[in-house]
Amino acid sequence: MPAEHAETVAAPGSPVRIGPEVLARAALLTCAHYLPVGRARDLLEALTAIDVSTGFLAGVRGRAARRLEKQFLGHMRQLLIGAPVLHADDRTSAVGRHMIMGICGLAWENVGCA
Repeated sequence: MPAEHAETVAAPGSPVRIGPEVLARAALLTCAHYLPVGRARDLLEALTAIDVSTGFLAGVRGRAARRLEKQFLGHMRQLLIGAPVLHADDRTSAVGRHMIMGICGLAWENVGCA
């Protein structure tokens, strides 16, 4: 961002809003890279010079999940139904914050591949 626009963007009531690219980067940091919201906020600001609140970042996971449920899952179902060959499998995976230390649980994964 050019320095001459920094005051306008940072001012209360600024017309600048968070766009889809910032949302995608926030989702990438918090969902794909599993960064805590505070670290994701700091990294997003360092990489893009965009200062967002931790509250905004905390809500990104839910927004991404709702969008996947609404738009992606139905489309994926149709692609899998129409596939000439389909492989389906289920298995358990270790989940938890301290998998290395052995403090974790198990979760079922269902996989469908065309």
